[in-house]
Amino acid sequence: MRRAETLALPRADAAALVADIGCGVAVDAERDGALGGAMTDLFFRPLHRLVMGELARRACLGALAWEEDAAVLVALHRALADSPGAMG
Repeated sequence: MRRAETLALPRADAAALVADIGCGVAVDAERDGALGGAMTDLFFRPLHRLVMGELARRACLGALAWEEDAAVLVALHRALADSPGAMG
């Protein structure tokens, strides 16, 4: 499995995107227990999950809509498909 830093979107940018939109949780994949801790936190915060879901829906209909980023996303998908270890 490839590490996050090999993807087109640097870790810091992904965390900034999550923070800007407010619809997710960025965790340090190299820190033991980070993902589990984030999941546990979300489990005990149902209202927070609902708010993040609504923010994600709005982002997908607006700034993150396909029409807004089509060329960038197509290029990313092509790069991933052509990368070593891609299935197909």
